[in-house]
Amino acid sequence: PTIGITRVYEQESGILVVTLVPGGPADQAGLRGFVRIQRFRRGNEYFEQRTMDPSNADLITAVDGQPVTTADALLGIIETKTPGTSVDLTVLRDGQVREISVRLGQSD
Repeated sequence: PTIGITRVYEQESGILVVTLVPGGPADQAGLRGFVRIQRFRRGNEYFEQRTMDPSNADLITAVDGQPVTTADALLGIIETKTPGTSVDLTVLRDGQVREISVRLGQSD
């Protein structure tokens, strides 16, 4: 199974999400990474601006209640699941703890 997170930074308190698979399970669940996409319109044209903003990123502290501080720990938990099942992520976002449920996808 896949959670759709492509890059993380390991922190003492958890895993900081850097990049997500666009349209992947984590993206669809609303997880946020470093890359911030702003869409705006000028006249009849639409534009996207991508910026790197570490303060925008979610910090994953636990998966299904199990603390995680390394990418290996995250993957170890994900690999025990089957595609289509959900995992509950505990994340720190904007100074607040949130629970986000992610339905796992099929690995390529």
